[in-house]
Amino acid sequence: MAPGVPIGAGGVPVDHLGVLPNESHLVQALSEPSIDSGVPIISLEPLIYLKLKSPRRRDEADVVELLRINNPKPVRLYLEKNAPEMLAKFDALTSEAG
Repeated sequence: MAPGVPIGAGGVPVDHLGVLPNESHLVQALSEPSIDSGVPIISLEPLIYLKLKSPRRRDEADVVELLRINNPKPVRLYLEKNAPEMLAKFDALTSEAG
């Protein structure tokens, strides 16, 4: 990976995220995604985890919007089990989502 070199799939830019040694919970999510119209889709819980990991405000705004249309309980349970260090940030964004 090199800064400034875009990565894309089908003309759509994508962010490259590697799985760190302490993120074994992501291995199954990334190796067994759902497929929609031939496009692999990660489930909500690990997607929100990845967005919480990001320092970008845009990803926090994405989490707020996702929580407005999805039940936060399964995500919170996922984080409790796999990434308790993310709970404070998640709870703050859940409150923001209303």
